[in-house]
Formats: sequence, C-alpha cells, structure tokens
Amino acid sequence: MPEPTPAEDVTTEVFVAHRELLFSVVYGMLGLVAEDVLQETWSAWAARAGAVDGEAIESPRAYLVRIAVNKALARQDAVRRRRETYVGPWLPEPLARPPQLTPPRKEPAMKLTILAPTGATGRHLLTQALAAGHQVTAVVRNPAKLADPSVRTVTADLSHPDPEALAAAVEEADAVLSALGATSSSEPGVAWRGTEAIVAAMRDTASAGWSPSVPPRSAPSPHRPAPTRRSTTRATPS
Repeated sequence: MPEPTPAEDVTTEVFVAHRELLFSVVYGMLGLVAEDVLQETWSAWAARAGAVDGEAIESPRAYLVRIAVNKALARQDAVRRRRETYVGPWLPEPLARPPQLTPPRKEPAMKLTILAPTGATGRHLLTQALAAGHQVTAVVRNPAKLADPSVRTVTADLSHPDPEALAAAVEEADAVLSALGATSSSEPGVAWRGTEAIVAAMRDTASAGWSPSVPPRSAPSPHRPAPTRRSTTRATPS
C-alpha cells in the first residue's frame, strides 16, 4: 500500500481540524445522518485539494463549511421529496447527554417541643425529629431518662403543671408534639391537665402549632364500644 504524499497529509490534517465544526453544522440540519454528509464532504474536499490545476484555497475553513452545508441542503431536498411516505414532523434526533441531576432540596430545621418523649410513642417522635435534623426541646418528668446531649430538656410534671416551666419549653417553638397520656390508673387526668396547661403556655408565648400525636382514648368508637381500662377513671362515691 503506497504511503500518503505530504500534500495528502496536509489535506487530511485540515479536514480533521475542522471535523467537529462541520459535524455540529450538519447535525443541526439533519440529525444522525450527519456522518454520511461528512463522508461526502471529505470526498469533495480531497478531490478539490488534490487537483493539480486547481486554484489555491485561501480559507479552508470557509470552503469546508460551504461544502458541508451544500451537501446537507441536497440531502434535505432528497428527504423532502420522499416525505410522502413519512408520518410525523421531521426533527433532528437529540444528542445523548448525561442527565442533569438536581440535588434534593433540604428542608430547613425546625424547633420542636415534644411532651412525654420517654414513653413508647414519645421515643419514636424524638428519634424521627433528631434524624430529620430538627432542634428538640423535651418536656420530661425525669431528665435522667434522656441520654442524648443534643436534646434540650425542661423538667415538668404535667400532672401538676408549672406554667413558667411550660412557657420556657414552648417559647420560640415552631411546633409542639404531644405523646402525653396516663401510664397507670394512678395518673387519672394527666392528659387533659397537661394538654390544657401546654395550650395555655402556647397561647401566652404565641407558639406556632400544636400536634397531639395520640388521640384521646377514653371515647368509645363503633369498633370499640367501651373505652379502654387504662383511660377509664373511677367515679368517686358522693
């Protein structure tokens, strides 16, 4: 196989240097058939650059672009003549690009006050709030039951509420979550007393919102005609 001459080397180098530009121009006109048009452009360029009696090309870039555009227009005319058998609009096929990943939006942290966070339900509330990155103030009777140093604790016995302590607990809170409820028959009325006191404290400090996590369990329902034993208080004989 004969080796290329210096003139052929220059012809190839000029075409390769402008190939990316030519591809972008033709792709915008035709889509994925741009490679076929580039092959036709190369054939025309090699024949013109290798002509012995041809005039010198002053601007190879402009000459190559003109050849590529003319070839693309000719291909468009040929496709337009065959359009009778094509259904739908003629659009260039998109180039494959990596997907643009949008980072998940991080919700701002809230200041939460949780009542009774050491019980069964309260522990779940506390765990989920901390996992979400919220700032938590815990209203507890015994602070020793909370081992997490990131939790601010306010000591209060909600069976005998202290208004000042509760006001300090809900001050500047975005939301107040309650898991308050009686844990034995010796604590009748703790839920309504604590709820009444915490709502009054929220009203006094203009806190944002109240969310009881457990509905009152003393009201009967169609599936439970009688209230649960724990939430039922005994009547005192008069």
